[in-house]
Amino acid sequence: NITSTESDADAIKIVAATSSGGINMDAGTSGLDIDSTGEINIASSKNGASSVVLTSSAGGIDITATGAGEGEDIDILATGSSININASEAVSDAVTINASDTAGGIDIDAGTGGIIADTTGAISLAAAAASNFTVDSGGSDAKDLTIAVNGGGNSSLILTSSGTGTDAISIDTSTGDMVIAPSLADGKTLKLGNS
Repeated sequence: NITSTESDADAIKIVAATSSGGINMDAGTSGLDIDSTGEINIASSKNGASSVVLTSSAGGIDITATGAGEGEDIDILATGSSININASEAVSDAVTINASDTAGGIDIDAGTGGIIADTTGAISLAAAAASNFTVDSGGSDAKDLTIAVNGGGNSSLILTSSGTGTDAISIDTSTGDMVIAPSLADGKTLKLGNS
């Protein structure tokens, strides 16, 4: 046991003084506990891709703030580099982001590089409140919003509404012209109303 009764920030100090020195701590199945009523700071000045490494060779890793209040967040910040989240488990929730409070939300912001969401499966976007999907052109040309089904086959683009008002589906343009079926192939039919 190593014990100190000194009331000082470095009451116990372990130093490997040479520039190439290191400190190695090993423990058995009882594990290694680091407890403090103050801040715990793990820092590295190594200039490399893996200057700080947390590895579990057989189990999972939990980062938990159980008694935190408002503003006492878990912050993951990469200044000048990227943050990569990758999971290899073959389940539908291999990566889960959850704001579990009933009033919680998720905010995703990006610069001109945009946001890309690709999947070889399906994408489902569902909301319980009025929603929008908007392109703000800022008055520029060619900033279109395209909703398309590509690749051929007996696939359809279906727009439906179960609203009961007189504008259950509203298609409108406030400034430009409107074109319906400009590329309709010869011999094909444009139907409006019951078929």
